[in-house]
Amino acid sequence: MILLKFRYIRGAKLPFTYSTSIKVSPAHWDDRKQRSKTGLKHKQGIEINKILDLIEDETLNLYHSRLSELKRLTYPELKQHLDIIMQKTVIDQVTIWTIIDQSILDLSHNALRQRQAKKVLKHLIAMKGRVGHFEADGINYKWFKSFLEYSKECDHKTSYTQKLWKQIKVYLNEADKLGLLRNQTFKTFKIDDPTKNARKKEDVYLTFEELTHFAHYKLSTRLAKIRDVWIVQACLAYSYKELKEISEGLKDRIKYYFDDNGNTIMTIPSHRGKTLVTQEKPIHPLAAAILKRYRFKLPFVADAVYNRYIKEAAKDAGFDDMVEYVTDKGGKIEIHQKPKYKLITNYTARRTGITIWTKKIGLDNATAIGGHTSKIMTKIYDKETASEKAVRIAKESGWFN
Repeated sequence: MILLKFRYIRGAKLPFTYSTSIKVSPAHWDDRKQRSKTGLKHKQGIEINKILDLIEDETLNLYHSRLSELKRLTYPELKQHLDIIMQKTVIDQVTIWTIIDQSILDLSHNALRQRQAKKVLKHLIAMKGRVGHFEADGINYKWFKSFLEYSKECDHKTSYTQKLWKQIKVYLNEADKLGLLRNQTFKTFKIDDPTKNARKKEDVYLTFEELTHFAHYKLSTRLAKIRDVWIVQACLAYSYKELKEISEGLKDRIKYYFDDNGNTIMTIPSHRGKTLVTQEKPIHPLAAAILKRYRFKLPFVADAVYNRYIKEAAKDAGFDDMVEYVTDKGGKIEIHQKPKYKLITNYTARRTGITIWTKKIGLDNATAIGGHTSKIMTKIYDKETASEKAVRIAKESGWFN
């Protein structure tokens, strides 16, 4: 950063130097014109140049005024005059804080980004005074370590800390583009997830055999309705919210095709709002039979009721084998065990669907009909562990028997 100083040269004597207290990145300074660059990348340039022009004009006016009075302009007099001018003139300098504030207030940003900016701002205010100076001269490894300590004190999960740091980096990158940072070391700071390769609570899914067993298991009418919705959700790999959205006029939207053997193939066109991906999904016979039984009008309930009932249904169906998983709270790794039915939720259905698809039809096809923009996202949903994968390959190939 350059601290701008105004130099007033009078004859052959040493010049007067006046500090403007304005800082500009070297990349944003035009050395030939002795003015700040202007344009979209240099948002402050015009305002800074107005201040510099004003200082220059006021100095010349004062000099000529003293000259007409046959008086000599002294440095204390010039400094006092320029101090008064600078106090009256306020330049709205862009800082990292104002970038975040603009993200919250900017109506062009969507609601999600506004919420993210508010969350970042909340944490940065909480960290103020204990983490260090969140400005050009404060973003270093010491600040990053303090940030991690703060997150640990708040009992944040590693995944939450990673997301928070990712969001903070968005604003740091924007500040860097504007020349507000003295170094770019923040780009090298990473947060490792100690539970990356371990099974987490949300990694639970049903195998195809378990899904088939669940679909045909006799339950009470109350639980059977919820189970049927869950089976359709799993077969189509939809979130519960997405399934409710496409249910309007479902019967009219379904398309029918025939294979070479004359068998009917049902598909459903849909648009995934989260990724803006349009796809057409083939409907598995398990789901097709349920949809026909309900005349394409599924019995939806509130999310909380749905999650409670699906656990009851899974318990009755015998999914009570113990599942081991890890949790990460405030950097503290703990191993837990729970019956499988207690870990099944509405989103387990989408996870189950994509995991089964990946096994049965391959990653490329699962990505194509799963609504993801890349294979990487589909891989995240594929929750088959290394040991489960090894056993499945051995069974399917027959070569290891």
